[in-house]
Amino acid sequence: MSNDVTNNPLILDTAADNVVTGPLRITKIIWDAGDTPADVAQIEDGSERVIWKRTLQDVGTAANVYMPPLESDFVPPLLVTGLSVGVLDSGVVYVYHEGPNPVKTT
Repeated sequence: MSNDVTNNPLILDTAADNVVTGPLRITKIIWDAGDTPADVAQIEDGSERVIWKRTLQDVGTAANVYMPPLESDFVPPLLVTGLSVGVLDSGVVYVYHEGPNPVKTT
């Protein structure tokens, strides 16, 4: 699969710069992560500044992976110009927005 920015939510499963351009009002980000310690999901704005990042942490054994909150709500919505997936080690990130759908660049 590849990033799908034609719907709401945006479905991001591949690290890529500038997956969308133009303004975007983000209301929620959810990471449906794997279960491997040290996996990272990092979302950046159009200037490649980190706006959201989560890391799975090992708490002793492979069966005890700490899952930080993998969902964030933005009230008021987070306004960004452009969006990149800086790092995505596993899983899928869902980015909900106020619409309309952004312009796809990749």
